[in-house]
Amino acid sequence: MKQKGFTLIEILIGIALLAILLALVIAAINPARRFQDARNTQRFSDVTAIMDAINLNMLDNNGVFLCSTGPLPTSSLTNMANTGGYNICPCIAGGTPTSSYIASVPSDPSATGAQFTDCTDYDTQYRVQQADLTLVITVDAPEAVGDGESDGVSISR
Repeated sequence: MKQKGFTLIEILIGIALLAILLALVIAAINPARRFQDARNTQRFSDVTAIMDAINLNMLDNNGVFLCSTGPLPTSSLTNMANTGGYNICPCIAGGTPTSSYIASVPSDPSATGAQFTDCTDYDTQYRVQQADLTLVITVDAPEAVGDGESDGVSISR
């Protein structure tokens, strides 16, 4: 009488084939790339929200960005932080009716030191600049990782 079933060799070959297929699926999905894309999507949303708040400030002030901390920087992109950078928080999220264009200033989702507590304690890790002659405003996320097709996340208007 012949017994039915699988031999040890057949089981090992089946397990090896499943392992190879699993490795191929994980390589195709690339979870690290998906996390990178998710962070860049959050950065794009944050940069857009900051730009929209700046535009609302300008809309209320006849096309000119007004802020008690002075005009937007023009020489280079300046980090938006309450120390060592351009303090934009009182201008767009100050809590008064004339400066509440955004609930809180967003900060980069994975940059070291990026945080927002209030307008006296924050570092967004985003940068802002206004061109001298064209008056084009740029908000930039320097920690964004490009995919070879783009250099990261930046909006200019």
